Amino acid sequence: MDNPQFGGLGGALGKGVQLGRNGGMPGSGMRPGMGPVRIKKKNTLGNALGGMLMGIILIFGSPIALWFAESQHTAKDFASAEQVEATEVVDGYVTFQGEPTVTESAVCVDEMECLYSKLQEQVLTTNTSEVCGNVTQDEDTRILYKTVTECDEEGNCEQCYMVEQDTWEDVNVNEEYGVASIGDYTVQFGGGALMMDTSEKIIEYDEYTRDLWTYFPVPSELRVAGDAYSGSVAGAEKTYVLSQYDYAKTLEELQARDAAAKWMLRIVSFFMLFIGFASLMGLVTYFAHLFRVVPIIGPFVKEGTKFLVSLAAFLLAIVVWLVMWLVIMFVKNLVVALIVLAALGGGLVVWQKKKGDAPEDAPKAPEASEPTDPQKEA
Repeated sequence: MDNPQFGGLGGALGKGVQLGRNGGMPGSGMRPGMGPVRIKKKNTLGNALGGMLMGIILIFGSPIALWFAESQHTAKDFASAEQVEATEVVDGYVTFQGEPTVTESAVCVDEMECLYSKLQEQVLTTNTSEVCGNVTQDEDTRILYKTVTECDEEGNCEQCYMVEQDTWEDVNVNEEYGVASIGDYTVQFGGGALMMDTSEKIIEYDEYTRDLWTYFPVPSELRVAGDAYSGSVAGAEKTYVLSQYDYAKTLEELQARDAAAKWMLRIVSFFMLFIGFASLMGLVTYFAHLFRVVPIIGPFVKEGTKFLVSLAAFLLAIVVWLVMWLVIMFVKNLVVALIVLAALGGGLVVWQKKKGDAPEDAPKAPEASEPTDPQKEA
């Protein structure tokens, strides 16, 4: 005989599970999903110590990112190349432009003549994974069903879903490089070249297979910057540039690329410092987290400490980033810096010498002696 008490509890649990499958009661204010609840990984002392170690790694790694930020040099290299005519054979790092004649073409899409091609044979694969929070559905991403509600220790919850996502994966990749002659120069395309500007084309065979082509079509004018030896160009110690643009446009594009890479790495280095310093103060955040259970003031202490830690980490990141940037700029411009310091030092020495050679206060005139009386002397 069933106990009504347990029957009522079982019924309530059954309704709870059913509500969870249906996504919860609209307007009830209950947790998302109303189904099984999973607690996120707790904030522990071990996590705080591990975060501190990660913070140290980020802080020491940020100068490397900033150094690379200030080392973008493709435009500078290109501008340093000697500009020559395509009919003037000169050895060294040179740049020239002319109409290319293809002597060896790369296999290309649609039987075109290309100086470079990359064929990626791809298949469509479907992967399934659990995602918590907001999921944006599109033609490649689909929600299959809800799983659990994930909550942290403070009771902040978000619904999790089993998500199916389509991605194109390479099953075969093939690259080919061509050879062209421009005036008296032979130009070899290669993997170390910075090619501007490549094109792309997709050929779909069915909904599961396709070819992705990346190629460099034969332009009407080809601008080259590289190391020339006896009329042959195949690379460069600086930057090997193969461009469909003229000199001014190529330089402008390279400057834009350098600037974009520089600012991206600058931002990355700053956030490495910010996250690093915030993680380094993880113990403060952890102990403030323990105060959350204290009535009334606990939540204020916790949130206030988090804000102060973030503010301190932000200010520290600004100061340290500026110091690092000044040091890196000093080191990278060491010759100029030494000249400036030598000039300042020389000026200081001259100033000190002039100061030492300056005449002292004029000596006072000797006091006039009193006239002698001849009678007294006699």
